[in-house]
Parts: sequence; C-alpha cells; structure tokens
Amino acid sequence: MTQGRLPKSPKPWWNHDCSQAEKQKKSELGVFSVAILLRQIRLNSRGLGPMPVGYDVKAKALLKLYNRIWNEKVFPTSWQRAIVLPIAKPGMDPQDAGNYRPIALTSCLCKLMERMVDARLVYCLEEKGAFSPFQSGFRHHRSTIDNILLLETSIREAFVRNQHLVSIFF
Repeated sequence: MTQGRLPKSPKPWWNHDCSQAEKQKKSELGVFSVAILLRQIRLNSRGLGPMPVGYDVKAKALLKLYNRIWNEKVFPTSWQRAIVLPIAKPGMDPQDAGNYRPIALTSCLCKLMERMVDARLVYCLEEKGAFSPFQSGFRHHRSTIDNILLLETSIREAFVRNQHLVSIFF
C-alpha cells in the first residue's frame, strides 16, 4: 500500500471465498427455498400447532411451481382473477350501498407466493438502505410511536434551548 492511498478493496479482509459466497447468494436470490416457503406458511397460518406430517413433501412440489413462475416470469392467468364480495361495515345502515367494503377472494397459492416475494423485496430494500430512517410504518421492529417520541424529544430540546421548531405532517 502506498502512503496516502486507500487499499483497492474497501474491505481488506475480503478474499476469494467471500466473493464466491456473494456470487452464490446472488444466484440463489433467483429461487425460493423450502425454508422460506415453510416460514411464510407458518407466519400466515391460523393454527398454532406444528406443521402436518408430510407437509415438507407438498412444499417441495409447491416450490417447484413457484420457482418456475419466478424464473419464467409468467404469472398464471387464473391467479389474476378474484371473487369480489361486498361486506357491510359494522354499525352502518346496510341499505346504503356506500356502507359496504369490497373483499377480494384470491388464490391461496397466489397469496403465498405474494408473501414470499414481499418478504424478499422488503429484505432487499432494507439491505440497500432504500427506506428513509424516518419511515416507521409497516416496517418490522419499528413503530410510528418511535416517530412520535422523536418529535416529542425535539420539541422538548427546542423548548429548553429557547428555539423554534418546525414540523410538517403529511
């Protein structure tokens, strides 16, 4: 290393094994794994019991389908359809059409794949730092309460320092 210059690699510990592992990770991003599939099933199932016996065999068949859809980029047309049912809002006059909300019933197979894609997308966006540090809603391990506490702290600090504080909500 010459004086006053940084090493070529920002990570001096980075070696060939690390490069290979990163390439493998990137190539694996193209397919879903049984572990990811089973995790999404567990997270979104209503029962609290263990997975039924033989479920991993069925999961492997599902996984083949999902990976084929992902790799070929062809979404089944039957998954693009939904049955829409009107559900009355509680405590509202059922005679008024404006007091209903639509519920779309879609394929369970489609919903499961959507959850896997969503989990992957959120993971990639979090890894790349694509979210604002002030974005707390709909993020794991964060709450909009965090933003409220930050605002309260900023108000108190401005008050103690006898300063003005501008806050914008949208």
